[in-house]
Amino acid sequence: MLTKSYKTKIRIQHSVLFVVLLVIGLTMLVPFFWTLSSSLKYDREIFEYPIKWIPEVLRWSNYEEVWTRVNFLTYYLNTIKLSLIVTIGQVVTCSLAAYSFAKMDYPGRDKIFLCYLATMMVPCMPS
Repeated sequence: MLTKSYKTKIRIQHSVLFVVLLVIGLTMLVPFFWTLSSSLKYDREIFEYPIKWIPEVLRWSNYEEVWTRVNFLTYYLNTIKLSLIVTIGQVVTCSLAAYSFAKMDYPGRDKIFLCYLATMMVPCMPS
């Protein structure tokens, strides 16, 4: 049976953890909100100091300009196509490798599996 003081201590720890995680989460949302706010401003307003989070005039035409000036639809479709091809390729190759490591016993399997895991842990650097 847990004592009342122990339950209180656990509740306080959970509350502190919740507040810390909430602050970290809100901190990570700030760049998203700044980007969203900047997308509705004129160019000259973006880097004004102090930051105006809500522009005086919302410039919705920025979105229209992106779609008309740049061939955005082609870029978007290329991204979807590439994402699908890479995802399907990863699912197929990873499934085959998982079957091999789980069901087959062969010399060097554990060393190969360790190398496989090591390559997954190395971050991919954009070129």
